[in-house]
Amino acid sequence: TELAAGGSLWKDFVWGRAAFSLGGRVAFTWLARTFPDEYGLPDQYFFTVTPGLVGAAAWRFTPSISAVARVRLNYLFYNVDEDRSLGFVDGFLGVEYALGD
Repeated sequence: TELAAGGSLWKDFVWGRAAFSLGGRVAFTWLARTFPDEYGLPDQYFFTVTPGLVGAAAWRFTPSISAVARVRLNYLFYNVDEDRSLGFVDGFLGVEYALGD
C-alpha cells in the first residue's frame, strides 16, 4: 500500500501569452506491506519526505485555456537497511482550464 500527498509553491513570470513558473515542492510518502500468515513475517511500514523543484512553461490560447509543460525534479530519501535514495524526474504535458483570472 502506498499513500502519497504533496504540495508546491511557485512564482509565475508572464510575458504576453507565455508564462513560466519556478518553485519548490515537498511530498510525503507512506508505504506499508503485509505478508501471508504462513511466512511469519511482521507487517512493514515506512514514511519519508520527498523534496524537489518544479518548473513549467505555458502558452495561453484564451484567458482560460493554456497548453502547459511541467517538470518536477525530486529526491526520494530511502534508507531502509542501506541507503537506496534516488533522484527522479516526472513530467506533464496537457491543457489547463482556469475558472477565473
